[in-house]
Amino acid sequence: MKLAREVDPSGERTFGVLTKLDLMDKGTNALDVLEGRAYRLQHPWVGIVNRSQADINKNTDMTYARQREWEYFATSPDYGHLASKMGSY
Repeated sequence: MKLAREVDPSGERTFGVLTKLDLMDKGTNALDVLEGRAYRLQHPWVGIVNRSQADINKNTDMTYARQREWEYFATSPDYGHLASKMGSY
């Protein structure tokens, strides 16, 4: 974020991406960031769920991984209201 502020102080060219949201400790979430309260950008923040190392080792199909990512956001009590704006699909 420090580098982004230096090269794009107004946030006009910066896209924020938060990864591995599914690995956050239970009872915590990243809503302050994703909803632009912690650090506001001109473009909305995007949260994604990466494939695990086990998925990569098993050559999990990317289509299947994206479907699981969509399901994570769609059924999340924290992120469900943002599901249409989240993910890599």
